[in-house]
Amino acid sequence: MGIWNTDYRYREYNPTKPFEALDKKYKRRIRREYNGKPLSDEYLKFIVFELKPYIDSAYRTLSSVQNTFIGGASMGGLISFYALMEYPDVFGGAMCMSTHWPLSVMFDNKHFFKGMMQYVPEKMPILKDKKIYFDHGTENLDSWYAPYQKQIDQMFELYHKDSVNYKSLVFPEASHSELDWKKRLDIPLEFLLK
Repeated sequence: MGIWNTDYRYREYNPTKPFEALDKKYKRRIRREYNGKPLSDEYLKFIVFELKPYIDSAYRTLSSVQNTFIGGASMGGLISFYALMEYPDVFGGAMCMSTHWPLSVMFDNKHFFKGMMQYVPEKMPILKDKKIYFDHGTENLDSWYAPYQKQIDQMFELYHKDSVNYKSLVFPEASHSELDWKKRLDIPLEFLLK
């Protein structure tokens, strides 16, 4: 199932807790860029407490945590990773394609990632048995991601060495585009669902 996005997309996909770790200057800058404060915690409550229960009651689903995954690309990858850490009792894994670690689409914001690096380590114990897929290309916006993804990969290597539940791939010459995500969508789906 795909969830349609709205004009509030950037605010809904902006992980609140890492955002709160930013200093005031960068919080103001992101609020200006996105026209307001993060709405991710409310967005995830909608998914977990309204949308998923409705889907599970209306359709024949396998509703257990082992059969429930969340995923997206760009900011959708960022919110999916955040959802997995915030609701580990609901989601068994996350697909994070071209995860937009800098948060801003106007500048390569290393400051936001510092907030993520404060937030993620405390969540490592609950991620041990989760299936997590990351990838990125090397062109346009995706060319920003390698240093950030490398730090995330190193953290998983440190905490969950040799885990078969973690995959992180690079696709040379792939861009930050739905066309390129479509070309490789089978890879994360097979990884998560088999």
